Amino acid sequence: MNVPNDSRNKKVSVVVISYNGERHLEECLSSVLEAEGPLEEVIFVDDGSTDGSVSLVQRKFPRVKIVALRENSGPAAARNAGVECSKARWVCLIDNDIRVDKRWLAELCKASGEKGDGALLASRVGVYETPSLIGTDGLDVHYLGMPTFRNNGAKLAESDDLAVREIGAAGGACILIDKEKVGRRPFDEDFFYGFEDTDLCLRCRIAGDKCYVVPSSVVFHKFSTGGVEGLSDEERRYSSRRAFYVFRNRWWLILKYYEFRSFLALCPALVLFELVCAAFAARRGVVVSYVAAAKALATTWPKIRAKRKAVQNTRVVGDAELFSAFSLSPGSGTVRSGMEAALFEMIDVFFKKYWKLVKRSLNARYETFCQTRTL
Repeated sequence: MNVPNDSRNKKVSVVVISYNGERHLEECLSSVLEAEGPLEEVIFVDDGSTDGSVSLVQRKFPRVKIVALRENSGPAAARNAGVECSKARWVCLIDNDIRVDKRWLAELCKASGEKGDGALLASRVGVYETPSLIGTDGLDVHYLGMPTFRNNGAKLAESDDLAVREIGAAGGACILIDKEKVGRRPFDEDFFYGFEDTDLCLRCRIAGDKCYVVPSSVVFHKFSTGGVEGLSDEERRYSSRRAFYVFRNRWWLILKYYEFRSFLALCPALVLFELVCAAFAARRGVVVSYVAAAKALATTWPKIRAKRKAVQNTRVVGDAELFSAFSLSPGSGTVRSGMEAALFEMIDVFFKKYWKLVKRSLNARYETFCQTRTL
């Protein structure tokens, strides 16, 4: 049941995480400090940077609390460090290459008061380089284990429906979380890079909490920055290091959250997609990353099995509700030619039809499972 809570006296801790992002910080932090909303504090978490990020914040933003990690530990660890030392119950997490709108925080807080079952609320992410376009209105989680983007490329001026909507997941660019529901260290640090935000959303949803997108809360993300060096998703070069984490972390996600009956029902689609991933690895020259990810999966299986048991014990939602089959959203550098785009579209159609075929049976099996569990 959706139980509203009073947001009038709500305070929010804002956490900005950064790794070698000195060039972005002045604009990001200035926009945060100038925005409207119940700001309790701003925390800057430096994830072991080797540039002048910390000294810049010390010099230009004396109001901002600094948490400097000794080494680069990844976005999950940086976010956890910020959440753990925050004062407020509600924490807004922002990447360093974000510029927020004036009403961004006020709108997030308003929506959190209206949606009492929300553990996580995401802002609408606009494209910094082309402010008239939407980057994403939240995400959904494809049953193949990949996040898919909502309204990617849509025009902001034509998106006049600002209703708060439930989503399957959210990227970590800008999210508001409730510490009472997600905990003081909510992110799985073993993911290191990528999928850690999707993992958190699935963990919330499998236990019955909700994730929402708030289209009236707008931030602008620099999509062309290339991300972290060595992990970037560029059009001309697909990072081998990034490929490793994409392959491994996707498998981790599936192993943690799929019900066993889902593995059986979805096996043909999973095998086909794995062949596609292997072909992609060969075509992009990242076969070594693919093999390394498979080896890492084998060595980490005992740990993943323990995590799987923990999340499955909280389950109140079946896989048919947890996952979706919206169009896959390949990142830049994934599809590079007309032929590849045509092939990708063909297999996407197959995956949609296959999900439609098995989704009803997954629902029926989960309902039967719930009935037998309560006997």
